[in-house]
Amino acid sequence: MGPTALHMAAKCGSLGSLTCLLALRADVTKVDERGWTAIHFAAFYDNVSCIRALYRKDPRFLELETSAQYNSTPLLLASMAGAFDSLQYLLSLGANLTKLDSENNNIIHLAALYSHTEILKYIIEQNIPELPVWELLTEMMKSKEYRKQEMGVRSLEVLCVTDKQYWKAIHSAGSIPALVDLLHSKYETLQCIAAAVLCNLSTYPEVCQSIMDYNIIPVLIELLHSKQPELQSRCSVILYDIALIDDNASLIASLNICSRAASALALFAINNPKLLDLIRACGGVQMLVFQKLLQSSEELDQVNAAFQMIILAKVIVDMDEVTLSATGIITLVNLLKSKKASTVIVVGRLLSSLTQIREGISDAIITMGAVEVLCTHLYAEREQVRNSCATALGYLSFNRTGHRHLLKECRNQPELYDLLIANICKDGKISKEFTDEFEVQKLLGLPIET
Repeated sequence: MGPTALHMAAKCGSLGSLTCLLALRADVTKVDERGWTAIHFAAFYDNVSCIRALYRKDPRFLELETSAQYNSTPLLLASMAGAFDSLQYLLSLGANLTKLDSENNNIIHLAALYSHTEILKYIIEQNIPELPVWELLTEMMKSKEYRKQEMGVRSLEVLCVTDKQYWKAIHSAGSIPALVDLLHSKYETLQCIAAAVLCNLSTYPEVCQSIMDYNIIPVLIELLHSKQPELQSRCSVILYDIALIDDNASLIASLNICSRAASALALFAINNPKLLDLIRACGGVQMLVFQKLLQSSEELDQVNAAFQMIILAKVIVDMDEVTLSATGIITLVNLLKSKKASTVIVVGRLLSSLTQIREGISDAIITMGAVEVLCTHLYAEREQVRNSCATALGYLSFNRTGHRHLLKECRNQPELYDLLIANICKDGKISKEFTDEFEVQKLLGLPIET
């Protein structure tokens, strides 16, 4: 059913036509195919005079929900459309501030999702306890839905430059860890916007001290390798601001130089025996380079050093290859037990790479108990943790010992197999022999292994 004459009058803001139709007893409860009545049209298209006339006709229209789409009230539609005057008027009438639509969005969520930052700014200025804007935007950044993450951080980006004093509220709302988490995102767009927000906030010493608590220096240094000029420049600015505080300048410099040099060597040496021979002919590498990073208080430095040691084991001149590889693998598996999601994500990715470079590495990883630890992370709240660990398990399933260990875990925890399959990255792999055997055992209903 299409719109009625009353709907069109409300939509176009034709108060005369609407008043005439009401006098002729037009059906004010009539809905279109979306379940919208006249007051929904008036609210969405920002026609306050029409809202006023319809509200006087029946005050119950104030909380009337659309019957076919999202169950939205006039206030929710006004927020979605950025209908500022309508929103102010509906709030003055006492519309329900905390009302949620069928997607669990309130007026803050909708204003952010549709880029209406002027509405967010208005709610902030009104200081409404039921609508904590900063906390709700932080919640959006932590969401599993990409669109909510993106629009939450975009709203924060606009607001933090709208009023310089907002940095205090953003800091107090616990937004810093959520922004740092977005720097670890697999989406470069999210990394870029999060870096922009942190770039605007890092001029304040209190914020710099906070972001230092979340192991941000290695992440920023890693992002300097990005092909996105904007991301590089923003990370550089944040590092500059951090360097101005306490002893951070020397920390950044030493970590940057050692990490970059070892990272470059390891990158080019992967599956490249000729280059390894050339490095050794040039005098090789001293263990001291990695020892510094292994003793760093930053877990990501330890992770990268351990990985680089394994790759460059043949060219480190003051320790034997077996000891170096074992030390690196033990370090990685131990760090896999970290409580920091960022550490677990990186370790999972590096383990995936290591399973493909040299015979015997997978056996050592499995012997150290990596399969069991990786399996526990499949229950993690963060999708990136699950993706990273599931992909590593997929590659380990090609190893016969890894195959048996993983099969045992999946038999003991039936839901684990579904989590594993659902979270493997698109470019990841899993042994067909393993999946076929699990399906057969599932059909046979074999007992739990002890």
